[in-house]
Amino acid sequence: HRTLGEWDFVILAEWPRLFLVECKDKDGKVTKAQAELAAWAKKLGWKPTVCRSMAEVLAYIETV
Repeated sequence: HRTLGEWDFVILAEWPRLFLVECKDKDGKVTKAQAELAAWAKKLGWKPTVCRSMAEVLAYIETV
């Protein structure tokens, strides 16, 4: 069972790194459920992201 709005990738790394990645194509839009879940994660101190290319994923991983 998956949570509505759950990220495409939840990557656990060495503490305290956690990568929450939603993948979209160039025209893809974040759903209401995805936006709400991302807001909740940000409130908890995490840094979720929406990536539209592998280059964006790698850049995100370098900053978290």
